[in-house]
Amino acid sequence: MVFFTPVAIVQSAPMSIEEVMDEIRRRAAERKKAHPELESAFQKLQAYPKRISDSPWGDLDVHLHHANLNFNPTQLAPETRFQLIKKLVLRVARIYTHGQVEYNAAVARTLNAMRLWMGEIEPLKKLREEVQKLSQEQWEIIDLVRNLNRIQLEESAILPKYNVHQLNLIRAERRAAGTFLNPLAFAEEFRGSEALVKDKQRPYVELFHHHEPVTDLACGRGEFLELLKEAGLEGIGVEQSPALANYVRSKGLQVVQQDMFNYLDEQENDSMAGIFAAQIIEHLDWPALSCFLASIRQKLAPGGIVVLESINPECFNIYAESLYIDPTHVRPYHPRGIQFLCQNLGFLSAETRYGSPVPEKNRIPYYSPYQDYAVIARR
Repeated sequence: MVFFTPVAIVQSAPMSIEEVMDEIRRRAAERKKAHPELESAFQKLQAYPKRISDSPWGDLDVHLHHANLNFNPTQLAPETRFQLIKKLVLRVARIYTHGQVEYNAAVARTLNAMRLWMGEIEPLKKLREEVQKLSQEQWEIIDLVRNLNRIQLEESAILPKYNVHQLNLIRAERRAAGTFLNPLAFAEEFRGSEALVKDKQRPYVELFHHHEPVTDLACGRGEFLELLKEAGLEGIGVEQSPALANYVRSKGLQVVQQDMFNYLDEQENDSMAGIFAAQIIEHLDWPALSCFLASIRQKLAPGGIVVLESINPECFNIYAESLYIDPTHVRPYHPRGIQFLCQNLGFLSAETRYGSPVPEKNRIPYYSPYQDYAVIARR
């Protein structure tokens, strides 16, 4: 079989976008017919879902959409567990929450009215037409890149080869590495005390209200699970290390001792309300990371949220400390790169927050003073 690459298409010049797309579709159809097993793998990843809206107003409509969905704090999400009990509690508390609900609804109605009014202003209409034109051109380019990426994956057969073979190698390596380290002692020495870790992770708790249960992948000593419990939120940890899983269980917290890839594979699509993954992605190489993010996108329920915390390569101090202290680290990933990957996989929005500031006396000019970052993506 003769293979070609997307680069070859671009360099065999000159061709219009329409001609390139026709060639892509023809060859993709040939590959699909010759390799039906690849199509099921692509369907499973579903890396590029349809856009929810073609609105030219960008983030404004995104935020307004969330306001319309969430203005009522007494409304439970469909996936909420123990709904009967929680509905009873909310009914009892309605006398206290009624005013807030009415206020939220009034604000949402006002914003919707303003949004309609903005759409009727003539200068804004012209601006909207220009934005729509640019947006259409942007999505044409994105569609081209998607098809090129798809063909590249088909030719290299990354998905079937990686899913079957590479993940097994990674899991075997992790099991072997775990036999040489005492994970509890290592975490206490280099990760910091549990109190310190809880202080760093506490700001993320508020993001998971109305996104329960929260799944903490590679939960370690269970610090974030404790924070969720203190906030009255339901959480479940996933931890491969038997020692760490038993330690978390001894705290009275719910934990599953399992590899996180296997755990995600076993979950129903569109079923997980919230996912927290702290200091994980720097342990993964690029193929593992791409599968990890695509699997999270597939398993999250519509409206679900994922928080991905990692070490910040923009901060020079990590190269002298956290990056190389842990021998299981593979490489750091740039926050803007992770944010782009989430958006490229079809998350509704993705933003970056920074944390763990370097002490003033140890900061290096022109480099970021924050040792950690978290990409927060919403489906």
